[in-house]
Amino acid sequence: GTKFLREGCEIVDVSDPNFVAAVSPRCRLIVVATNDTPDEKIYCAEIKNFDKILSVNGTRTSETEKWAKVKERLEYGPDRVEFRLPPCSVSTYEILRKR
Repeated sequence: GTKFLREGCEIVDVSDPNFVAAVSPRCRLIVVATNDTPDEKIYCAEIKNFDKILSVNGTRTSETEKWAKVKERLEYGPDRVEFRLPPCSVSTYEILRKR
């Protein structure tokens, strides 16, 4: 395992090669997103079968950050989350849902 993707997580099929997603036994969706381009990217991820999102917390490593808490407000709704990915970055998001 890793710091975020631990034993017991179930990998979820995603259609974008820049993302890895897994569901943890504690009802969290873990999303790891990479941006290996020199430009900022914004993604809106549709999250199916994961209703009632309570919170989204992120950690990022980029050219100017190292394991930094994502400070910008993340936009999310009942079945979607919007991610802002700075250039040359790896971001991990923990999405907590209501049990």
